[in-house]
Amino acid sequence: MDSQFVETVEAARKRLPPLQVNHEGELQEWIGDYQKTESEHRHLSPLYGLYPGNSITLEGTPAITAAARRCLELRGDADGPGSCFKAWRAALWARLGEGNHALRILAKLISQSTSPDMLNDTYDQVDGHLGGPAAIAEMLLQSQNGEIVLLPALPDAWRCGAVRGMKARGAVTVDFSWKDGSLVSAVVNAKLSGKIRLRYKNFSAEILCTSNSVYSLDSELRKQEL
Repeated sequence: MDSQFVETVEAARKRLPPLQVNHEGELQEWIGDYQKTESEHRHLSPLYGLYPGNSITLEGTPAITAAARRCLELRGDADGPGSCFKAWRAALWARLGEGNHALRILAKLISQSTSPDMLNDTYDQVDGHLGGPAAIAEMLLQSQNGEIVLLPALPDAWRCGAVRGMKARGAVTVDFSWKDGSLVSAVVNAKLSGKIRLRYKNFSAEILCTSNSVYSLDSELRKQEL
């Protein structure tokens, strides 16, 4: 809406240094390829573009995504107290489609950083309290870059299940269930008119929606009669 401000931002963005890969094969955190003094530091600032951002993706930037994955590997799984960096790691592994790894870190979030009242037992970190559920949501549904992906990082331990009311971008709500690790069906509720793109494994679908419409899909994302 403010074209002059947009031009200012675009000009500033062009002056930012590009994403780079360092000598260890990980996404470089600083403008120079410095030697780290703490190899498993809890913060993951260079990975913002992977999560919660969407500029680093498996399909769109494979080389940078591989470097982001290497960064995660080298930083470790965040043992010890403190919840926010465990929640962030779990969500990052979910964005990489690594559900088992994400679940392993969620287990650490519960066992190492959560008290019986479900709050953090060392640091009262709301980004940890809310980040755990956010990571679980990313394991079950991802919605970025104009596409809704179902069960993108389902861990082996969650063989069967169902969710209702998952929110996706574009005023879309999705209910779905799975059995033996595979999608059974999904129901899409679109509040706005427009095109919705969905993906599950090798299956994809495009739905041209009208406002306040509901669509039922089978395990291969084919439309079914309600």
